[in-house]
Amino acid sequence: MSLSPKWKEKQTEVAAFLETIKDTPDAPRAYTFTREQLEKMLTCNGKKLDGIRFYFGQKKDKKGKKQMTLVAVGCTKDAAGIFNDYNVPQAKKAGAMLMAAATDFQPADPTIPPSEDPEEPAPCPAICGATNILNP
Repeated sequence: MSLSPKWKEKQTEVAAFLETIKDTPDAPRAYTFTREQLEKMLTCNGKKLDGIRFYFGQKKDKKGKKQMTLVAVGCTKDAAGIFNDYNVPQAKKAGAMLMAAATDFQPADPTIPPSEDPEEPAPCPAICGATNILNP
């Protein structure tokens, strides 16, 4: 099966993101993962995993400036069809580990089921899996 992305729609989505970071010229626009990195993420301690979840994060660059980053976590699919992060420590107190930053970002509507379109990832909230230190 070959994917034929909806390029106009994707162009609009990327342009909207670029508009939000226009005052931050050093902000990452994209991240690239090699096949080897993806295969390593899908095999953890000899266990073949079912998916990869990417969490948004923030770190400081070499100059000390805040920069967006991605945290990649392998996932296993449970009997109910939910993808759960693999080998991520459980949170001691749900919600205590992370606090949402005040932005104008609108999270996905959790009442909308994930898309069956293979070009659309499943957002969290909506399809989050079990709670842990990254997903309180």
